[in-house]
Parts: sequence; C-alpha cells; structure tokens
Amino acid sequence: MKDGQPSRDALKILGDFQADGRAAKVTTFADNLNIPIGVLPVADGEQRHRLQHSDLWRMSDTQGTGKADNAICYTANTASATRTA
Repeated sequence: MKDGQPSRDALKILGDFQADGRAAKVTTFADNLNIPIGVLPVADGEQRHRLQHSDLWRMSDTQGTGKADNAICYTANTASATRTA
C-alpha cells in the first residue's frame, strides 16, 4: 500500500445464514484498516475491539446503522486518538 492510498482491509459481519451455511448478508462494519490481526465482538452488538499492530481500537456503531461511526485508539494504556466516520 502506498502512502495516501486507502487500504483494502475491512471488518465484515456475516449474517442471514442459509441452509447450506453460506451468509446471504455481508455488512462492512469498518474499512480502510491497516492489517487488523484480531477482533473481539462485545455483547451489546454495537462495539468491536480490534488489534492492529501495537494499537487497540474500540469501534462503535452509535447510530444503529451496522457500520462503525466512532473509533477510539488505545496506545500504551492511554486513549490517544478518536476518529468519527
């Protein structure tokens, strides 16, 4: 990936599974990610935690659209950046 270009990495949620086990619905929860290596869904269904390199991000869907519209980055136990979509 070149500087200034968006990443192709994304966090997708699969749903509406058919009898053959295939998902009929795929929703992009967050895109333009940089090599996410782990995801922890939270029980409320609105938040996802992901590990990306040395950062831990908490991503939330505060508007109920199924897509992340708020993200907070935790680095060295400190909330260091907030991003709103």
